[in-house]
Amino acid sequence: LLLAFAAGCDGGDSPKSGGAAKNEVVIGIGQEPDSLDPLFGEMMAGAEIRGAIFRTLAMRDNTLALRPVMAEEIPTLENGGLRLLPGGGMRSTWKIRKGYKWDDGTPVTAGDFIFAHRVIMTKGIPVITRDVDRRIEKMEAPDPYTLVVTWKQRFARANDNVHFPLPRHILEPVLK
Repeated sequence: LLLAFAAGCDGGDSPKSGGAAKNEVVIGIGQEPDSLDPLFGEMMAGAEIRGAIFRTLAMRDNTLALRPVMAEEIPTLENGGLRLLPGGGMRSTWKIRKGYKWDDGTPVTAGDFIFAHRVIMTKGIPVITRDVDRRIEKMEAPDPYTLVVTWKQRFARANDNVHFPLPRHILEPVLK
C-alpha cells in the first residue's frame, strides 16, 4: 500500500511520475490505517501516520529518549515540573511553546489539552482507551501556555507523551 497525503497539490510531480508533488508526503506502509483520529485509532499503521501529522507535548526519539515537542521542557522532579503530592498523588506542570497554531491561525493553548481530556472522558464517545485519562484527577490552565495535570496516584508516564490537543474553538460547540 502506498498512501499519499496531498495538501494543495498543483498537479505537478506525483509518485507515478517518480517525484513527490509540492506539499505532498508519501508514506509506504504494509497495512491501511484504521483511523487518522487520535481518539479512535489503535493500529500501528495509523499510529505511524498520526505521529507525522499530530503533535503532543513530548515524543520519544529513535533512541527512546523523551524529547519536548510542544512543551518547552519535560517536567521532572529536578526542574520542579513534576511534584509528588501528600497522599500518593502527583502533579505535572507543562509549559507549552508559543507559536503552535491550528490551521485557521488560532493559537494552540492549554485549554485545547484540557478540552481533549474532556472529550476522552465524555460518556458515549467511543474512544479506544481512557486508561491514562482515568488516572487524572484534574487538569488546569493557570495561563494559556501552562497545563497543570494532577494525577490521582503516582504514574510512571506522568511526564511522557500522553497529552495531545484538540481544537476547542472548533469542536466545543459540537460537544455541548
